[in-house]
Amino acid sequence: MNIIPDKQLFIVTSALYPRMGVIGREERFKQTIEGLKSLREKCPEAIVMLAEGSPDKVSDEKIKELSDYVEVVADFSGDKDIAQFAAIGRKSEAENVLMLKTMMLLKQEPGLMKLRHSLSRIYKISGRTILNDGFDVVDHDHFGKYVFKKRIPTWLQSEHA
Repeated sequence: MNIIPDKQLFIVTSALYPRMGVIGREERFKQTIEGLKSLREKCPEAIVMLAEGSPDKVSDEKIKELSDYVEVVADFSGDKDIAQFAAIGRKSEAENVLMLKTMMLLKQEPGLMKLRHSLSRIYKISGRTILNDGFDVVDHDHFGKYVFKKRIPTWLQSEHA
């Protein structure tokens, strides 16, 4: 019997407690909740995995509140590998380590390994992303295996980007 993968997985990366940035912790948390609500509204059948990668440990209460909006929480907050990049302002590298650890979890954790076989596509979005009104997950069915968004300008000045 062949199983046809039919589920979408959204990996939602987050850093609720960054060491640099212009948005405070409570506002980031609120924006993350709004982003997860937006994702649930647009893709109610999707499996959502929150990958939290703050350099400092996020409280259990905050993680619990976020878990109400997702099926899986991968809490890497306080992880030393991620924190070492965050400590020197290397947010992109910190997020890359977060994604690597998240993908390794999908590959090695028995429950997530089973899930992986039911997936037709994996999306990666940032935690504070609000999906626009025109977003329809079906629109992505015709793309190849890997799809990347075009780079957008950063809030960092060019010497730090």
